[in-house]
Amino acid sequence: MDKNELSVSLNIYGHEDVARLTQYLGLKPDKALNKGEPLIEGAAPIPQSIWELKSTLSVHSSLEEHVVSLLDVLAPHKSELVEIAKKYKTVIAVGARYNEPNPEIVLEPAVLRKLADLGVSLWLDLYLPEQSVNIEKEH
Repeated sequence: MDKNELSVSLNIYGHEDVARLTQYLGLKPDKALNKGEPLIEGAAPIPQSIWELKSTLSVHSSLEEHVVSLLDVLAPHKSELVEIAKKYKTVIAVGARYNEPNPEIVLEPAVLRKLADLGVSLWLDLYLPEQSVNIEKEH
């Protein structure tokens, strides 16, 4: 059986200027597009901006490992991120392809507390064996 695969990122939606957001946060995003730009060349313009910082861990790492890794990167920027999360949709986005019919998904209370303290939602897009897709193409 193949291993499970996860793609995890911090996504901020709706900011009016992703370059200014990047400067304010002091973090270099993996993707930053303003409203009206195409997501990929030739595609329709996106309806709202997106700023994305991906986990650098292997796609085979656990959900908690990915989230903790992102929280470690975000920790020095906590006050800025808290302010951004009050104004803009800010999520930890998870795309997961599970190769088992009943996967166990666990985040410890300390990790959940850190997410809550940042004002960040956890968004899960889960695919079970009969729904498997390539998550890297979607996120």
